[in-house]
Amino acid sequence: MPSLPGVNHQDAVRALQKAGFWVERQGRHIIMTDGVRTVSVPRHNPIHAITMGNIVRDAGLTNDEFRKLLSLGSEIDRSTVFATACKT
Repeated sequence: MPSLPGVNHQDAVRALQKAGFWVERQGRHIIMTDGVRTVSVPRHNPIHAITMGNIVRDAGLTNDEFRKLLSLGSEIDRSTVFATACKT
């Protein structure tokens, strides 16, 4: 599994929000859900590469999809990311 090194926890939360997740509760970890899946994002900067890869997998995304969500500036839905990934 390719890793995702150097991801800030706030950037990870924003990317997951673009994928349809929302913050359910916060503490030492940020718990996010999309209604079906639940992921826990630690408040570490940066998040360890293997940990970030596992969070992305648990969210049902691929590393490439997550990287695109990190780089996109505007709010999009997950189907747009899939359509973009299929074209390339």
